[in-house]
Amino acid sequence: IYNGMCVPTVSPISDGRCLMAGWMWLKGWGGTLVIHELIPLPDGRLGTRWMDELVPAVSGRSVPTSAGEMINLPVSSFLLTFDVEPLASSGGSLELALLPEENLGSQDGCAWSLDCSTARAQYSGVGRYAAMEKSLREGGEPQRGRNYAVENLTGIDAPFSVRMVVKYSPKFDGSIIDTEIAGQRTMLSYREKLEVGLLCLNATDLEVTNLRISPLAE
Repeated sequence: IYNGMCVPTVSPISDGRCLMAGWMWLKGWGGTLVIHELIPLPDGRLGTRWMDELVPAVSGRSVPTSAGEMINLPVSSFLLTFDVEPLASSGGSLELALLPEENLGSQDGCAWSLDCSTARAQYSGVGRYAAMEKSLREGGEPQRGRNYAVENLTGIDAPFSVRMVVKYSPKFDGSIIDTEIAGQRTMLSYREKLEVGLLCLNATDLEVTNLRISPLAE
């Protein structure tokens, strides 16, 4: 269940639900509080999703999803949502690059990628800074909330949705990225120095539709 939180703690709440709370390891030691919901999956494992009560009520705009096209963002804190449909039985893959407004090759950029054929997702660098990241089982460090992978994703063999919150703050000296996959798995990452100004989405053997960007209060 490690998803980028440091020292996650689980507490039961009403209606048999459980919340999972932890903090993000920002610069030095300590950071922001994050709360997700811990859920049982059909195969007996545990998953995580956003808590409905904590999802910001926002309205946004739909944007085109042409592969490789740069999307300019009006704000650096936003909610991004889109739907994904696999086009082949072997699955497909996608990569979403989150880039600063200037210097597209900067090491400050972040890539979130998903591979349906291997049921993996990861945060990594962009371009020459990208790498195949490790999961907790493989020796990665998701508790640090930087670059890492998660394995054994569920709910991605049929049409599913992805939701992502990007929160920038000068107090963070960067951005926190919180991604929910198919309502069954969440991933968090802190990106020092990154103030997102551009998005670039590429997909292979996947159809991405209903891409929507909703600004958040700074």
